[in-house]
Amino acid sequence: MPISRVRRLAVCIAVVVSLAQAASAAEILIADAKSQPESLTVTPDEALIVGSASTPLVYQARSGSTAAEKFIDASAEGAGTIPMPK
Repeated sequence: MPISRVRRLAVCIAVVVSLAQAASAAEILIADAKSQPESLTVTPDEALIVGSASTPLVYQARSGSTAAEKFIDASAEGAGTIPMPK
C-alpha cells in the first residue's frame, strides 16, 4: 500500500474518532436552567469541568457520565460577578 494511502487512511480514522468524541461530549446535561456555561476544561482523568457565567457554581461531569454535578458552590462567598441585567 503506498504511503499516501496509508496517510489518508490514518487521517480518516483520526477524523472519525474525533467526531465520535465530540458527539459524546455534546450529550452532557447541566440540570440548572440558569446556568450559562462559559469555560470548559478537561482533567487528566477525562472529567469535564464547566464554569457558569450566571451562577457562582462550577460543575463536573465525570468521564462516561451524561450529567454534570455541582463541583464547587461559591454562593456563600458573596457577590463575585457583575449582576446580569434583567
